[in-house]
Amino acid sequence: MPIIRVSGNVGSGKTTLCEMLAKELGYKYYYTDQIFRDMAKEKNLSIEEFYEQMKNDPETEKRIDIKQMNIMLETDDIIVQGRMATEKKDWHSCGKFQIVLMNLGLILF
Repeated sequence: MPIIRVSGNVGSGKTTLCEMLAKELGYKYYYTDQIFRDMAKEKNLSIEEFYEQMKNDPETEKRIDIKQMNIMLETDDIIVQGRMATEKKDWHSCGKFQIVLMNLGLILF
């Protein structure tokens, strides 16, 4: 039932940590960047073009957050890597327990 959501700076070890946790716990692993790629594909844009367009469209970030929240609502025992633009109170309202690891500065051995 728990959800572990990990976000942090580029190169901080998020992917490595998520892959290790998923393997150890037997959880599913979802990388939310896939949402960006899927939405870009739906609009026939490259990922770079999509990011540029998103700078001027705050509603897109909200749609991304909604998709991410739906994934977390529909899936138990999942590790989700990625950030959410909405405030904490919004994503805590999904009613599932979350362990949130943010702004990681990890060195993994």
